[in-house]
Amino acid sequence: MKSNTNKAIEFLLARGNLPILYWLKKDILEVPVDRESKNLQKFAKRIRILESQKPNGGWSKKKEDRDPRWEKTYYIVDTIRSVYQLYSYGCMKEDEGVEKAVDFIFSTQSKEGDFRGAYLNEYAPTYQALIIEILCHLGYHGDKRVQAGFKWFMKNKQDD
Repeated sequence: MKSNTNKAIEFLLARGNLPILYWLKKDILEVPVDRESKNLQKFAKRIRILESQKPNGGWSKKKEDRDPRWEKTYYIVDTIRSVYQLYSYGCMKEDEGVEKAVDFIFSTQSKEGDFRGAYLNEYAPTYQALIIEILCHLGYHGDKRVQAGFKWFMKNKQDD
């Protein structure tokens, strides 16, 4: 088994894909990733995402055929997608643009702890879970707003 694992690691290392190298070294090999982290800051896809961020911290890809009633939904979905991509490119809460994006995401959280807007003003457990997952990956797991999101889940779970 160890031989197959080593071959898989060698295969991934040989590919030279910067995000894969970063996560391979960080999570599997558990070696310093300073060089990869610095290189990821110059990674073209990461830069393009950050450059397309709107002043309110979110993202919205302009499409001609969008129904204006769903504009907030598109904004939230595009923001979640962009933040998750940034995370996959090694961004964390300290990085440029991420804090603004997280502020935008938290602006969609209701007093009860759920995140609204993915389906107009209805709650959506699927998006709730996705948002909380991303926030935890970015390092916000201890934030009281994320904890309120977890509590919302517990309070609104269905009896199976």
